[in-house]
Amino acid sequence: MKRPVVLLCSMVLFLAPARADSDPTVAQVLSLLDGALQSITSFDVRVDCSRKFLLKTEAVQELSPGKKRLIVKDIRKLRPDEQPQIFKKKYRQVFQEGKGRVEVLDDDGKKTAEITVYDGESQKSYRPAQKEALICHTITRLIEEGWDYREAYQTVYGDFGILTCFRERKYNTTVREDPDSPSLVVLESPPDPNAHNKISYQQEGFRVFLDKNRGFLPAILESIKIIKGRPFTYRRLTVEEWKDLGGKAWVPVRARIQFYQQNPDFPTFGEVDSDGEMVVDLARSSWNKPLADSNFTLAMPTGTKVIDTLRQVQFVTGKADPGTNLDDLAANARHIVPYPVQKPPPVEQDSPWMWILSGSAACLGALVLWLSVRFLRKHRSKQVT
Repeated sequence: MKRPVVLLCSMVLFLAPARADSDPTVAQVLSLLDGALQSITSFDVRVDCSRKFLLKTEAVQELSPGKKRLIVKDIRKLRPDEQPQIFKKKYRQVFQEGKGRVEVLDDDGKKTAEITVYDGESQKSYRPAQKEALICHTITRLIEEGWDYREAYQTVYGDFGILTCFRERKYNTTVREDPDSPSLVVLESPPDPNAHNKISYQQEGFRVFLDKNRGFLPAILESIKIIKGRPFTYRRLTVEEWKDLGGKAWVPVRARIQFYQQNPDFPTFGEVDSDGEMVVDLARSSWNKPLADSNFTLAMPTGTKVIDTLRQVQFVTGKADPGTNLDDLAANARHIVPYPVQKPPPVEQDSPWMWILSGSAACLGALVLWLSVRFLRKHRSKQVT
């Protein structure tokens, strides 16, 4: 009963006449946002995601002695005979008390292609078909922007929270009602490249529209950067559909994310570059239910090939790992070698880990590629002709 009472008191304060200075009003709205976020204690959702690319980048490779670079010639609209490129993904996403689980599902949503569990310090990822695993520090973003369910209500980007963002920026945050929609309250903080690490992502600003009718959860979130001396909104996430959980708690169930063309050298500057959508499968999703700890552990079967960047080793698991203790996992492993590899260990000829045998540089390069392809595929990737 505590949370609804706190939220109700905050709403009463918000509706009372504001003081002349804006700081209490900003603090007041942040308190309402905090109460709204606390009303969602956990989620276990299945989401269908898609992204459509509406512009085409034409580029050429320029070769010079010892150098190779890509030169963008045009960023244009699609011609009538061209179809937009569309990417699709299905996920199961689970979150509770700072711990999460992400499962990348196949096209029909029945098989899991990749599993990652994470907390604030480390993450473990496993690909069942390949029996390959990676252990590393938790990275900022695991999923394509706009496809992480937390970004629909809790974060501006990956792990970076909306509340943290604006609390860091209280010194240059303003608050106002949206003149076009009185039910929305707008918090805005511009980019501050002179912040000198006082705030996260100081090169970016944020504008969030909080919905009074949905417990002050974010309805729209915009990201801003400075281009040629002027603020430019390059990313907009909009919640298009909500679910009422009862007790004045709401959750987003459909969200759209749009990225805008950022290069002012081309006529398409400011037009929608890509249009993405995340839709929750309501029949297979739940919120605010206690989740078992087993959701946030990841057992690695015997014979799994593991790169452990925390302990700087790579190995093959021995007995089955219960997924709870990294030291036990390594202690029972076989073929432990330093990472990066200085001398390649003997492996079978058809081993999928032959790429690590080229030495330290090749191993590091392959790891970066593996991470970038599997976890950090950028939303701004373009078709190149």
